[in-house]
Amino acid sequence: MGKPENEEDYIRFMAEDIEVYLSKEIWEGLDPKVKELRFAIPGYGRFYLKFN
Repeated sequence: MGKPENEEDYIRFMAEDIEVYLSKEIWEGLDPKVKELRFAIPGYGRFYLKFN
């Protein structure tokens, strides 16, 4: 894992002490009512991105 080559296509978040890059395509497709997004990183566990 690491930074994407085309960072302008991603939004950077922090999940605990891990940098997470979420595709802008996924971000723009989320329902505006979504308050959190759960994801997993093999070997690290499950995390939540919580939105205000």
